[in-house]
Amino acid sequence: MRIHSIKLLTKQLEQLKKFYIYDLGVQLVESSSNMFTLKVGKSNLIFEQSDKNEKSPFYHFVIDIPENKIEESITWLNSVGVTLNLLPDNSYQVYSKT
Repeated sequence: MRIHSIKLLTKQLEQLKKFYIYDLGVQLVESSSNMFTLKVGKSNLIFEQSDKNEKSPFYHFVIDIPENKIEESITWLNSVGVTLNLLPDNSYQVYSKT
C-alpha cells in the first residue's frame, strides 16, 4: 500500500517541526502557524496543531528502511543525536518474514 498523505494531530507542533526538519533533515513542503507538511519518500506527512481542550493525540507510525540500509540508518541516526531504544536482546533490529 502507498500512502499519498496522512494528517496527524499534535500538541507539540514546534517540537515535531524542529525534530523532523532540523534534526533529521526531512524536506519541508508547506508550513503555517498551525500545521506543517513534510515529504517522506513519496508521501506527505502533515502535522496539525490539535485543539488545546482535546486529549493529547498518540500515534505510532513507521518509515520503512530497506533491509540493506539498516546498519547505515542506525549509524546516521546516532550521528544526528537520535537515541534508539534497544530491544530486550540488546539489539536495534527486528526481522519479519511477512
